[in-house]
Amino acid sequence: MKNFFLLAFIFSIFISCHRDYDKNADAETLPAITQSGARTGGAIVNGKVWVASKNDVGTANGMGTYCQQIKDKTYIRVDLRGINDQSRIWIKVEIDDLELNKTYSIAPNNSINDNVITYSTTNDDVYFNVKNDCKLKITRLDLDQRIVSGTFELKLQKYPTDDTVDITEGRFDRRFD
Repeated sequence: MKNFFLLAFIFSIFISCHRDYDKNADAETLPAITQSGARTGGAIVNGKVWVASKNDVGTANGMGTYCQQIKDKTYIRVDLRGINDQSRIWIKVEIDDLELNKTYSIAPNNSINDNVITYSTTNDDVYFNVKNDCKLKITRLDLDQRIVSGTFELKLQKYPTDDTVDITEGRFDRRFD
């Protein structure tokens, strides 16, 4: 019987240590712009605050946040999921000779293998960078610590319609999933 209580006690401690990063998150205020791997992200989407979940997404099927450098190319994938719903900002880019703190203009998609930037909503509406350049600045990329931080501004279009979404004051400070 003592073993049962001991196991129950250990199990309760284990369960209480589970990380739910979003538990005390403020969904009404943009997170600060940081470079410490704080797992934050957010933006102003059509004039309203949008905050990303701090929880890991996982890297299955090309999802999640991940970066790598191969020779002079840097591959960056930032996957931000809404804290209050299933909305998502997804940025996948290849940058030649990456310079930190330089603002890059990400040209519209030409094929599935090119840079892909999307915003999707809970209504299954998906917006792409089909007409407008998007701005992206990487402020920290630390492959050893597995941290990528930066800022972004996006104007995306719901293809094939002319509906657009404006995303400003975007920021992320993520650890790789």
